[in-house]
Amino acid sequence: STAGYLSRGTSQLVDTKHAGHDVHAVEDTHTPTPSAVVNTAKQTPALRRSTMTRPTCRRFATRVLRRTQPVGRLWSGVASRQHLFPQAPPLTSLQEPLPAPHPWETTLDEMFAGYLITTGCVRYRDLAYVIGVEAVTQGDEQPRSRVFIRDRDRWIPPIDLAWNARSCTIARSPDERLIAVSEEGYVLAAGGGQVVVEPRIAPGAETPGPLTEVRSIAGTAYAIGTLRQVYLRESPGVWKRIDQTCRATGPNATEHGFRAIDGFSPSDIYAAGWGGELWHFDGSRWTPSPTITTFDLSCLRCGGDGLVYAAGQQGVVLRGRGDQWEAIEHHATTDDIWGCEWFQDRLFLSTLRAVYELSEAGVKPTDFGPSPAPASCYQLTAADGVLWSIGATDITEFDGTNWRRVL
Repeated sequence: STAGYLSRGTSQLVDTKHAGHDVHAVEDTHTPTPSAVVNTAKQTPALRRSTMTRPTCRRFATRVLRRTQPVGRLWSGVASRQHLFPQAPPLTSLQEPLPAPHPWETTLDEMFAGYLITTGCVRYRDLAYVIGVEAVTQGDEQPRSRVFIRDRDRWIPPIDLAWNARSCTIARSPDERLIAVSEEGYVLAAGGGQVVVEPRIAPGAETPGPLTEVRSIAGTAYAIGTLRQVYLRESPGVWKRIDQTCRATGPNATEHGFRAIDGFSPSDIYAAGWGGELWHFDGSRWTPSPTITTFDLSCLRCGGDGLVYAAGQQGVVLRGRGDQWEAIEHHATTDDIWGCEWFQDRLFLSTLRAVYELSEAGVKPTDFGPSPAPASCYQLTAADGVLWSIGATDITEFDGTNWRRVL
């Protein structure tokens, strides 16, 4: 059904008229802002469509990815929140232009036309979400996002957002939901028959700077950002600040920020960011780890071998835990590493152009076998026995044996 992806894995019921593409979302009584629940039966099916074709999109890939990826200290010298978010709209303005999954007949090229893929996450082997950002905007207009949904080997109608979703994850507590977050702290929660715009993570003057990533740790969503912001999602629409012992303050505060987070448990979490910073959270207090590189770290994963891996600028790869860290020497690439993922007992790494694997033999390029290597890479995501490589215009899937092209 059109809304099947919203209800799978939950006990909620969704009333769907597939022939008429009429979807009725079930309202969650626990959601603090039920008025933000979108009933797709009331949405207009029209979408903002671009005339840009996918081949044309490729020419914009590098420029847009660089615009959406903060390399270095993008917010250095910024003195006020107003300067950070001069165009940030209030929550109420986001509810009206947010179509939920809606009926429309289109080709795959039309669905992706005008959008460059920036991130995504696998929920199940046969269900995944991919976020695309507008390739071209007018003037100072903020780029909008579209959430594409891959369900049982087919692309179903997407979700349009009035803001740029920076990162996404699958949270399983308190309920299983796709959680997508913008730099300004706007939150999309999809699942259980609902598409909900939740209240901002840190509304008003509490928002000190852009958020950079959201990730599920032990089923709970954690969001991080500049100035070493860290929040955990306690319940729908309720985020708790847990960065009291690491939040950057003072005149040089904007020189610090987290880019990646992961953990073995709620009391054993690691975060990495600008200038090679590595921090550990024991459930109550953050402590810095020794810095062994000055390169910015863009991704971090807690491996199944009990070690933590972080990677970033100029191909730097770190490995360790606690206060014991080492740099892994390799000559595989000097490109910036943007994504890393632990899959089938080894670490995968991705740049904008290639995927690599870390084994006992060191870092080496991934062998895609008979499947053509993707022209673009960027992020990696794994769940339920599959690994996805997500690039600006390409998606490939690895089941542990073979790679196959998804898009």
